[in-house]
Amino acid sequence: MLLIIPLLIGCAHKETNIPKNQLSFYKDIRPLLEQKCLRCHMGNGPGIGDFSDANTVVQLADLMLNAIDDGRMPPPASDPSCNEYIGYESMTVSEEERTLLADWIDQGKEIGDAEAAPPISLMEHTLESPDLQMLIPEPYTPQYTAENAKGNEYRCFVLEHEQEDPFYITGMHPYVDQSAIVHHIVLAKAPRSSLSEEAFDPSGMNCISGAQELVTGNSSGSGMIAAWAPGGAPIRFDDGGILVQPNDVFILQLHYYQADPTISYSDRSGYLMETASTVEQTILMAPYGYHNFTIPAGDPSYSYSEEATVPTTFKIWASFPHMHLLGTGYDLSIIHQDGSEECVVRSDNYDFNNQLTYQFEDPIVVREGDSVFWECTWNNSSSNPYVYYDPPQDVGYGERTDEEMCYAFTLISLGE
Repeated sequence: MLLIIPLLIGCAHKETNIPKNQLSFYKDIRPLLEQKCLRCHMGNGPGIGDFSDANTVVQLADLMLNAIDDGRMPPPASDPSCNEYIGYESMTVSEEERTLLADWIDQGKEIGDAEAAPPISLMEHTLESPDLQMLIPEPYTPQYTAENAKGNEYRCFVLEHEQEDPFYITGMHPYVDQSAIVHHIVLAKAPRSSLSEEAFDPSGMNCISGAQELVTGNSSGSGMIAAWAPGGAPIRFDDGGILVQPNDVFILQLHYYQADPTISYSDRSGYLMETASTVEQTILMAPYGYHNFTIPAGDPSYSYSEEATVPTTFKIWASFPHMHLLGTGYDLSIIHQDGSEECVVRSDNYDFNNQLTYQFEDPIVVREGDSVFWECTWNNSSSNPYVYYDPPQDVGYGERTDEEMCYAFTLISLGE
């Protein structure tokens, strides 16, 4: 749970001997926070405060409950009733879980016996044993000079894998050096020969105007393969992998956000990977989305959708819905030939600051003749605190964060 507030400092809350029927932090609350909050609020995580620490939680508990009641925390995510996502249990707080936290607060926020606490079992938030690590060539300090995207910078760097033989990516996750300024990361691959000499500059290149090529690729075998935002879990494929050729390079697009103009950060982020020489299924990135929409000025709930029949059978392994700050909802569904509908990802509470890649417990099979339905919904009215213009103006497709997108970046493999 992300609480944008200063961490309150106070005296340590005393441990006491408490009755068995009374709630305590170590026995009741920490296991709940493990599952719901510690993917971000854990010391070195992107969220403020270490929620594994009893005294921190005692100080912030009332604010945490308020954030749950307001629907701000956990950050809005795809509806877990839509499909079974890996790690879905961390995406929502049930009424029973909310009541548990409220009752603990009402009972006096007892800490209890630390020695009796179950061991922490965190949702995985990094690759523990990667066999390939690539960092940007040298530390980079964002300049934030773009007039049309103040406080934001999109910088692209080439990462070289230095492998002499083809290989498959079976697991991947970014290495985030400066979490205070890294808003999100896009990873693409392309043949070395398709890139300009400028792209190999160790200091990177401004690439806000080149994001479309990252998504779709400008040559055979190129294009986006991964996207990440804070709190996202590593991507893993049990039986498959993404093919990388010896002459391929990776392009890392870092979206830097100027959280504090008084602090200058120097960043050297990168990507971690697990690899294999062979896999059972080759996985591809299918960027499903539209460019031909215009969101009317003042419309609080404008939706655009299309439905298309698929020409071949494939399996969906994961999906990453992506819009910008006007986005409020999305729906990616499969309409099977018998008329039944299978939800892939769906939400009516999209949050630009919590964009996740949703991986499925079991890949979704889409057969030739089925249809894919994709819909995005935006709020382009003054009721949206993030509306780009005052008064609102029509907004269309674009790569800057004052324009809009409508994508479901989907990892697939062909056949059943």
